[in-house]
Amino acid sequence: MELLEDLLNLFLPSSCIFCKLPGSNICLECLQKIELTPRGVTRFGISGYASCVYAADVAKLISEFKESQQTSLAKVIAPAMTQALHNFDLKDCSLLPMPSKRESFAKRGFEPAAVLANSIARQFAKEQNVLIPVQKILRHSGQVADQASLNGQDRRTNLIGSMVARRRLLGRNLPARVILIDDIVTTGSTFAEAKRCLTDIGVEVLGFVAFAETLPKNMQKRHTRFV
Repeated sequence: MELLEDLLNLFLPSSCIFCKLPGSNICLECLQKIELTPRGVTRFGISGYASCVYAADVAKLISEFKESQQTSLAKVIAPAMTQALHNFDLKDCSLLPMPSKRESFAKRGFEPAAVLANSIARQFAKEQNVLIPVQKILRHSGQVADQASLNGQDRRTNLIGSMVARRRLLGRNLPARVILIDDIVTTGSTFAEAKRCLTDIGVEVLGFVAFAETLPKNMQKRHTRFV
């Protein structure tokens, strides 16, 4: 899909998703308006990093990437996420993208976290000449209740047992250690469920890297005042 989009951009140049300036799907000026600085985040006892705070411009960027199938935007998102990898011991480590639900994959035709993980791996190899494997170990086991109306603890309870390891990987050489990759961290319930599942099969979770962090409601107004 990424190669196809690059070919389309060659013959039908994109315009910036924000200012509509032709030439690329996000121009340098608009990109620089997004504050991209890795920040430490902890959810449910799992520590990791997010590249930015989830705000209107970030929401637009993620929506265009995921829902409008502009997968080449991963090349914009990945460099910011790649910076966070320097905070981990990467020996014998793989990147593990969070799986998409079956209905989401059917709608989009790709798994956003997997696209991001592969883009991060390529970016890190370009910068450090070190290749970090990307391992798609997990899948969703079935339906869960809609998370939208649930609080943090209820979301975590709702997701328990919702992820399993892919059968074809069980009994093979699983990675010893992984870093979880996703586009957004909200309550952290998805990461908590992934860690539970991976720990059960003997894989150590070092932490996570997300593009954006959704701030708790009591911090959102405070953040808005200072940006």
